[in-house]
Amino acid sequence: MTEMPRENPHAPAPDLEEILKACEPGATEEFRKTTLERLLSTEPRDEHTAGARAFLEANGQDFDALHRFLTSPHGSMRRRRTRRLVASLSLAACLAVSLGLGFRYARETRHRIMEDHLFTEAGLPVFASLEGDRDFHDMISAYRTGEVEEGLLLLRRLESHDGAPNDTLSYYGGWLHYLDRSYANAEERFSKAAGDSLSVFRDKAALMAAASQCLDKRKNEARRLLKSLEVDPRYTLRREAQAILSDERLW
Repeated sequence: MTEMPRENPHAPAPDLEEILKACEPGATEEFRKTTLERLLSTEPRDEHTAGARAFLEANGQDFDALHRFLTSPHGSMRRRRTRRLVASLSLAACLAVSLGLGFRYARETRHRIMEDHLFTEAGLPVFASLEGDRDFHDMISAYRTGEVEEGLLLLRRLESHDGAPNDTLSYYGGWLHYLDRSYANAEERFSKAAGDSLSVFRDKAALMAAASQCLDKRKNEARRLLKSLEVDPRYTLRREAQAILSDERLW
């Protein structure tokens, strides 16, 4: 996984107008370079710049390729169709519609940024079981091998059998939903595990609950939780909580 450069507070993200100027045949290499650096080192301003960034990354950071895309007959046809649908739409909106990647790319970018601040959860040994429950064994195996869909299927089966899940099931169920980008469901399960004062997963679950809230755009809730963890002298992941709070790309 390629690590994204840290945001430079003195170099704000470029808007779409600047990106389009960099696409023009007469744009200098220096202007293209600085525009690209700002685009890659900052959180996109909106879904339009996120879509332009996604296109450039998928096409070798080639501004000429983006220019050809926008000026091709198909691009012109998309622009005409968009104007007929909504007369006030700008080229920026047309670009986002054409690419269809803006929102998803922005969400994935924030998810990857969050990974920089989280611990690695390797999962329980594959031979571990919950009172001999084969479904639990298989769910842990699915988590460890990245088979999220299978893991979620087993999670639902376990929850239907067991009723109220214990802290282990809540914690790993939270991870499966988190990997599935279902942040609200992840936060619900992590919060249950974090609320169990006897759980060995309590500290990790609390941080993951805050991370899930942040990625679910429940930023006020996430900030409150992270600040409470940050000032707790007994909390073992204070450094991670501080790092998430201080990373402006997430907020």
